[in-house]
Amino acid sequence: EHVPNGGDCNDANAAIHIAAEETCDQADNDCDGLIDEPAASNPSCGGCALVQMGASGYAFCSAALPWAQAQANCEASFGGTLITIDSGEENTAVLALDPNVASAFWLGLSDLDVEGTFVWLDGTPVGYTGWNAGEPNDAGSNEDCAQLVRSTAAWNDVDCTVPRSYICEVPL
Repeated sequence: EHVPNGGDCNDANAAIHIAAEETCDQADNDCDGLIDEPAASNPSCGGCALVQMGASGYAFCSAALPWAQAQANCEASFGGTLITIDSGEENTAVLALDPNVASAFWLGLSDLDVEGTFVWLDGTPVGYTGWNAGEPNDAGSNEDCAQLVRSTAAWNDVDCTVPRSYICEVPL
């Protein structure tokens, strides 16, 4: 969490301060509220931009990771999970907020436990769904994770091992 304290957002670590450069270590090294954003010395840093919408917090992470690794990063970096979308309004708003303008990103939705039964990671029952026409279709027989596609503003099931950008739902 980015909490400025006299120009130093982490008094316990002298290497973290406003003049520091990001080092791809899941920390906000330069105290700007972004985690691992690309830096001159590390242009491949994935970067997570923290955004608040109402009572919800989101970390938009541009690094493309497989679904399980993206979920692990959400837990380790933010104490959260991949995003749960509860309404069409939230689906639309999340796309509008995305500072990285990802073409597609992981949702916290899969049918890994029971084929054909998609559930949210946090146990929330699936109420609203934003599936694209004909989805989920398990094309290729290994599409067990859900992504939100910017061009259609709809969901698609895809192979969980294919790297995607992702959004973490962050506790506030």
